[in-house]
Order: sequence, then C-alpha cells, then structure tokens
Amino acid sequence: MFLRRGETGRAVEYYLDILDNEPSNKIALEALDFIRKQASGSPSVIAEWVSSGKIKRFYPNLGMHPAIYKTIITFVILAVCAIGSLSFISYKRSLIPPVRGDLSAFVLSVEEKSNVLQQEMATEVYRYILTSKQVNDSYAKALNYFKDYQDNLAVVEINRILNSNASTSVKHNAQILKNRMTEPTFDTMKSSFSYTEVATDPYLYIDCWVSWTGRVANAVITDVSYSCDLLVGYEKQKHIEGIVPLSFESAMNIDSALPVRVLGRLGIVEGKIHLFGKSVYQPLDGSSL
Repeated sequence: MFLRRGETGRAVEYYLDILDNEPSNKIALEALDFIRKQASGSPSVIAEWVSSGKIKRFYPNLGMHPAIYKTIITFVILAVCAIGSLSFISYKRSLIPPVRGDLSAFVLSVEEKSNVLQQEMATEVYRYILTSKQVNDSYAKALNYFKDYQDNLAVVEINRILNSNASTSVKHNAQILKNRMTEPTFDTMKSSFSYTEVATDPYLYIDCWVSWTGRVANAVITDVSYSCDLLVGYEKQKHIEGIVPLSFESAMNIDSALPVRVLGRLGIVEGKIHLFGKSVYQPLDGSSL
C-alpha cells in the first residue's frame, strides 16, 4: 500500500523487514528490484503501474475470503456429522443379527398340532411324558428362540421334544431345526448354563454350548487330541462344582497350574456329562477369567 501511494521509503522498510524473516520471499525481492530500477524518484512510473493494474503483482496473497473459509468449515462439519451418522447406523445394524431363513416349513399345520403325541406308547420308554399343549408350547418356544438366535434355549426345548412322547413328525421337524443351530464363540454366545443346572437333568442340555471355568487335571495329550478332567468352579482352588471329562479333537497346550475358561458342546458319554471342547481362554498371568 505504501508503494501504491508512492511512499517508496516506507515500502522499502517493510520489504526489508519481510526479508529478515523470510529471505527468499519472491514478492519482496521483486518489489525491491522494481523500486531500485524503475520507481525510485519517479512517481509517474508507480502511477502508471497502478492504473494498468501491474502493481497487483506486488500485493501479498490474501488467501481465500473468510466467507469461503466459513462455507468450507460448515461443509466439513456437516460431512463429518453425516459420515458419523451413517457409521453409527451401520454399527447399530451390525449389532442386529440378520434374519434367519424362512421357517414357514417348520410351522405345524392345524392337523399336526392336533396330533402331536405318539399314538402307541407300549413298546417305548420316554424320558418326558408331555401333554399335547406342552409339546406345542415347547415346539413354538424352540422356533421363537431360533429366530432370536437364542440357540441354547431352543436346543433345550428340542431335547425335551426328542426325549418325549411327541409324534414322529414333530420330532422329525425338531431334529432338522436342531441341525440348523450355529456354533458360538466366547463373544457371540448369548446364554450359557451352570454345571448345577446341567447336572439336574443332563439330557435336556445335550448339544448345548457352555462356557465353564475351572482347572484341568489328568491330561492325556497326543499329536492330534487332548483330553482331561475339567474341575468346574475350581479356578480359585476353593470349591469344585463338578468334575467333567473334557476332550478336544486337536492338540492343546493347557497349563494345569492356571485357571482356564472352556467353550464346549455338552454331550453324554456312558451316561455321564461330557464336554467336547472348541476354544480355551487361559491368561498366562493367572488373572481373572
């Protein structure tokens, strides 16, 4: 601005101050060169440059207009909010399990609901003797639990039907539904059962998945398998809820001196509860499970 007014002395002072802080400043260097060669002592040259607009080459770069900055900042904030909202919605949707396949084939017809019991019972012994209402209720619960991904609870109801006086057609549908259950992980399993619950009636919990803590003993290890006794509830070495045979169809390395958490499928072998292991969690520092 001093150069534009013809006050070259003041202009030189400012340009020199700029070069002290920024020696390679191109605008300051060119402006000083212009003053030294053309503008010094010749106001008409400066006036000519002002009128022609050439003087603008010595103007500093002002950047974008503040209004543009505000527009960009507003846009960025809105974009971030939009992306955040979409991410949150996607995250929420990811927490909702996908709807399982069409279960209409498993819905009992009116006739099937009216004939859910075996007609002949003389030659077969059933663990559970159920009424028609009880069979229908258990079957309906199994379907609803399956839809809600509560597979363990669904399996309990199915086991009740399979070990009862329910009709062959109902048992057939129940077994097919049971075969569609998925294997859980430590993180995805929604419900488990305590050893005490299972011990009261093991046949209700066949093929259910449990996550039990304790310690191992009497391990037998091969290159392709691992078996031991799981001392359920003995992780703090104070009380044993029960001793359950545990087996893995792969080689495992479990330290018997440390507590362990086991994810496994329940079964019955020689009339006793047996745990078929899938995963093991054992903190090396012995911290809480």
